[in-house]
Formats: sequence, C-alpha cells, structure tokens
Amino acid sequence: MDLKKVNLNLLVYFDTLLSECSVSKAADKSHLSQAAMSKILKQLRYIFDDPLFIREAHGLRPTPKALVVSHKIKNFLNTANQVFEKDEFDPRNETVRFNLVLGSHGELLILSKLSAYLAQHAPNFILKTIWVSENLNLDELLATTVDLAISADFLPYGTAINKEFLLEEEMACAMRKSHPLANKKLTQKLLMTADHVEIQFIEKALHEQWANPDLKRNIKVTVSNLISALEVIRDTDYLAIVPRHLAIFLNEKQYFEIKPLPFQKKSFTVNMFYHKRFDNYKPLLWLMKIIKEHCL
Repeated sequence: MDLKKVNLNLLVYFDTLLSECSVSKAADKSHLSQAAMSKILKQLRYIFDDPLFIREAHGLRPTPKALVVSHKIKNFLNTANQVFEKDEFDPRNETVRFNLVLGSHGELLILSKLSAYLAQHAPNFILKTIWVSENLNLDELLATTVDLAISADFLPYGTAINKEFLLEEEMACAMRKSHPLANKKLTQKLLMTADHVEIQFIEKALHEQWANPDLKRNIKVTVSNLISALEVIRDTDYLAIVPRHLAIFLNEKQYFEIKPLPFQKKSFTVNMFYHKRFDNYKPLLWLMKIIKEHCL
C-alpha cells in the first residue's frame, strides 16, 4: 500500500484501541468523540482488510491479524518517536573524532589541559591536530577538513564562520635574564637598535601594533615558531617580540625577562572558529565549552 495515501495517525489510534480494547475508552484517551473513534476503526478495517477487533460483552477482542500487525505497528511508532526525540548527548559514552587547527595558543596553552580533561570525562573523544601555514584560509578549512580552529582575529573569514572569544592577547618583548637591557626600562630607541629574532607567525599581529609602521627592527634570525625563538634568545643577546600569554607560560623556569613594549599598542583577541553547519552539533559545542571553562 502507498504510504502517501495512508494517514499515519491511524496507526496511533490502532495502538490505543489495542491497549484499551474499547472504542469509548480509546476515544477518551485520544480526546475524540466515540463516533470519531468508530469512524477511525472503520478506516483501519478497510486498510487492513480485516475486522481487527470483535465486539464482545466487555469490550473488543483483537483478531489474529490485529495481534500480528500490532508488533510491527509498535516498532514503527517507536522508531518514529526516536526520529523526533531530542538527541541525548553523554560525552562519557560518545565516540567522536575532531580535526583541529590550534595555532600556538591552542597547542601551548590548551591542548595538554584539554587532553587531560577528555581522558577523565570523554575517553572516546579523539583529537587530531592539523598543521597549516600562517596564511590559512579559515573559510576553506572549516568548510571541508577542520571542525574547529583556534586563531588570532586578524585572519579574514566569511559569514558562514562563527567566532567564539577565548582570550585577549598583546605583544611583549622577551630577552634572557643576562641581557644588557634586562634591568633597564625598555625604550623605543633601545628596542629598535637591538638585534632581534623574528617569528614568522606573529608578524601580521605585530604590524598591527606598531605605533609607526615605518619602524624597522634589526632582524638577525627568522624562525617559524615561538619555541625556536626562545631557544635563540636564551643563548644570545637578541630580543624577541612575542605574545605575552605564551611567553609567560613558557617562562616557567624563569630563563627570560618579559617586558611591555615601549609604545602604544593594541591588543588582539584569540578565538575559536567553527562553521555554521555545527551550530547545533552538541559534541563540538560541548568541546568548546570545556575549552573555555577548564583549559585557560
């Protein structure tokens, strides 16, 4: 029979008739008149080509066919109910894989804390971090291979991308403890005449902060990441301009002096970015909540 021609509500009423074995009781339970329920029973008999229920002194007795189809109807209704039920999300029992672009803030400040939390509370969550160049295209990545990106806010992105604030960041100047400038107030002149290590991934943010864009540092070494820069300045009298939160985090052993930059500077934000297709995806929303509440 073509389902398009069948009112599926009739199956609900069939189930009610089967449980009540009474037209009047089934009508009351369904908030219908007895006449309406009698009409429904007539329609059911036509669809199944069977009496379905036989009238007896104390109610209705289901026919053998009614008993046979009742199991199929119950299974059908249960499945239909599951379609419309809200998905229950339990991170302890979910198996979920995420592809992440974390950037330096995510890799250094967040990943270890996040991994420890997931090991306790979501043991079947699997994270894969993906390396991309500093010129990453957020729209393309988040629309295809990446579920969540953590990045500074100077990257362009389109209207299909959502942004969730994580922290406010600013640049600072790092040097080794024995540096000649370590015990001096850092002036713009001292900063610009000193030798520097340049970190590629922060240059875009740094250029946003210069009070005078024509200022040029004396670059001696260019590296691709913050850890390499700190290794260089630990053994030289070079300076490195670095994100302050990251420098403080990596200065646990107090090898370095961290000084504010000697000119007016703008802070920038570090954010989580994700595609709008995940607006209602509970595992990712839960993961972002955990990052904000437990990993900063």
